Amino acid sequence: MLIKIYVSFASVLNKKEEMNLAKNGIATVFCILFLGNILGGEGFETTEVSKEGLALSYFDALKEKFEKGVGKQDLLHLVDSLLEKESVDPEILSLLNTKINETYGDPWPIDTNPYPAHNLYHSWNTLLPHPYKNDICSHDSESTVCLTDQYMDCGYNHPFKGVVTSRFGWRDGRHHNGIDIDLVRGDTVVNAFRGVVRLAKWTGGYGRTVVVRHHNGLETIYAHLYKFLVKAGDVVDPGQAIGRGGNSGASRGSHLHFETRYKGKPVNPESLIDFKRFKLLSDSLVLRKTKSGFVAFQPGTLFHKIKGGDYLYKIANQYGITVNQICKWNGIKRNTILIAGRELKVSK
Repeated sequence: MLIKIYVSFASVLNKKEEMNLAKNGIATVFCILFLGNILGGEGFETTEVSKEGLALSYFDALKEKFEKGVGKQDLLHLVDSLLEKESVDPEILSLLNTKINETYGDPWPIDTNPYPAHNLYHSWNTLLPHPYKNDICSHDSESTVCLTDQYMDCGYNHPFKGVVTSRFGWRDGRHHNGIDIDLVRGDTVVNAFRGVVRLAKWTGGYGRTVVVRHHNGLETIYAHLYKFLVKAGDVVDPGQAIGRGGNSGASRGSHLHFETRYKGKPVNPESLIDFKRFKLLSDSLVLRKTKSGFVAFQPGTLFHKIKGGDYLYKIANQYGITVNQICKWNGIKRNTILIAGRELKVSK
């Protein structure tokens, strides 16, 4: 009937307009028929019903249709039709979401391991801060780790917003494996990333120490604390208080000694954290295995492959940087012997 009306009306127009209007009429009828079928409707009779009754009948018809089975294409058409409405009953949306998730949604994988990064460590030591042997990373080459995860609402919080008094690298003839941040005894130290407390105890020169292992394989260390606010096995979120700052252990004054490690190897915290703006440099980090550990850098960082005759000043001049920057970014000294074939980081 509707097709006849469209064709009759089109007859008074020119021939080209006739064809376009007829095609549009047929398409419209098919859309109406399709929506009627998917909701289980049998016709187009209209009756005076309340909005509540109409929504209920729509919901019941949709539920019955889903129980019988709906194809992926039908679901897509149904979603499109609902998007055109000014408002949709919440129960209908809930039913539709449930059906889509049951049929086509992949559930987020649940980590059933007893502790984070089980596939990397295969151990969980609550007594020693550095229990790992060298063979744990003997076959590693290069990998990228995600630092934040918006899906799981895993962000970053700066452990303590203070002045850096000592950096990662060589200090007094020894390698300093972390960052020292000035604080007053009793200041609150917070956790950086979501994870699980592996250790919370006095550990020699570190004094009162908290070690948190994170799901990406990194471990963060918070040393010289005055007081613990967590214990081993606690699940901790970014920004959660884990201790009070102090000067326990081999400390020359109240400060936080903060380390980031991967498979037991120290990684320069400034490779991933901006300690002036108290934020991450990026959402991911590249870890490249070296002879002694790992060098960490941002995706897209430049490297220089050492050639015969190279020396630090020459390399620095080539890339418009300073020798001090090269030493800082690579954890080396100015008198370090350069070996041909090795790579040096030449950008931040």
